[in-house]
Amino acid sequence: MYRMDVVLMADDDADDCDLVATAFGATPGTDSCSLEFVGNGVELLGSLRGRGGGDGVGAASWPKLVLLDLNMPLMDGREALAEMKDDRRLRRIPVVVFSTSNAAEDMVLCYGLGAAGYIAKPPDFLMLVETVAGLCRYWHDTVLTPSNGE
Repeated sequence: MYRMDVVLMADDDADDCDLVATAFGATPGTDSCSLEFVGNGVELLGSLRGRGGGDGVGAASWPKLVLLDLNMPLMDGREALAEMKDDRRLRRIPVVVFSTSNAAEDMVLCYGLGAAGYIAKPPDFLMLVETVAGLCRYWHDTVLTPSNGE
């Protein structure tokens, strides 16, 4: 059965979300992906906890990937990542930090909390399209996750 992969992006900057959506649209092979957005860590956790059931394995609505900004209101990305990785149902969802910060302490903290990757937001649109294409090739075409590796 055909299933669309969900990429869930947590970012409070509407311009960044629009740019990422445009980059996804300009990237071949993303037509089988559904890009969804939330504006902060509270919304991210609420969205994730409202999906699927049981332990999340095989649940069609679980995201294939979470793209996580660090600096958001209410609950920042660091706090949201820590809470996701402490939750037995959510911990297996891959999280790639997608932030303007390239500070070593943020990278060390996020990898220590269980991030699957860390990407500094590219400075221009062409680099963003290349980054999105690389993410899609890796997370959509190459890697098996509990959401698609039943």
